[in-house]
Amino acid sequence: MTSRSFVVYNLVGAVAWVSLCLLSGVFFGNIPIVKNNFSLVTIGIVFVSILPMLVELIARRSRSGP
Repeated sequence: MTSRSFVVYNLVGAVAWVSLCLLSGVFFGNIPIVKNNFSLVTIGIVFVSILPMLVELIARRSRSGP
């Protein structure tokens, strides 16, 4: 991959990511249940972020046996 194509892909990805996050915030921020329970939404985001690590840990322990 050339430096130019890397920079282009990186910029397109950054703009897409920021746009997705901003639009999600605008959309979900206007839903009353999300507004009133934002702390639960934050805990849910943290849980979903940690979930792949927990799944891998459980899978690794089950493969190694007792």
